[in-house]
Amino acid sequence: MAKRGDVYPAEEITLVDPSTGAEYVQMTNAPVHSVNLYFEYQSFTPDDQTLLFLSQRVAMRGAPYDLFAADIESKRLRQLTDDEHPFSSPCAIPDEPRMLYGVRGTSIVRMNVDDGSDEEIARWEGGRALGVGMMNGDGRVYVAVGTRTDGTSTLVRFDLRTGDVQTFLDGIPMYHLTVNHTGTLVTFTGKMNGETGPMICTIDGENARFFGFRGFAHGTFYGTTDLFQGTLLPP
Repeated sequence: MAKRGDVYPAEEITLVDPSTGAEYVQMTNAPVHSVNLYFEYQSFTPDDQTLLFLSQRVAMRGAPYDLFAADIESKRLRQLTDDEHPFSSPCAIPDEPRMLYGVRGTSIVRMNVDDGSDEEIARWEGGRALGVGMMNGDGRVYVAVGTRTDGTSTLVRFDLRTGDVQTFLDGIPMYHLTVNHTGTLVTFTGKMNGETGPMICTIDGENARFFGFRGFAHGTFYGTTDLFQGTLLPP
């Protein structure tokens, strides 16, 4: 069985568009499903040297998706996760282009893209699990949707510099969480007062309210701004 740290030879196939002459590269060709990261996350490391993607690597029904890193120059693939070392919601910052921050159980983990090694840097004590999460642009805070032992959801904010952990908005957050670049705003799909939809609050959970932009199918913050971008629902 494939394990974290395994290196695979290049699988690339170079193709040429017959109508435009443009050359493009298919990075994987194994007989399994491989997909890009969800749109809310960066599929490239900040130094543009590595492509991040998910791949099954086992040809069977219900096979797990693991995180992989593809070197842009050599095209070699490295497996970064396995059953014993799960890792989700990966985020990176320019100051540490070879490191990823993500979720494992109730912890935030820092992972080295080059060899898959990792270390726990913060933990939510007393929680059951962490779900979707995101880090702000300078790596100061990481916010995730957490599940308490009684099944109640909550927002969990980790200060990655001090180790402080805070929770807020119990029973409201659900999924599709994003954090703005400066770490002052959080958006998510939530449920409040019998209504479900996109919501926004401060990084401390204050002023939680529904967005006015109900036409979005999906959305996220636009670069380093506080503007919101996304795809619209069909008319």
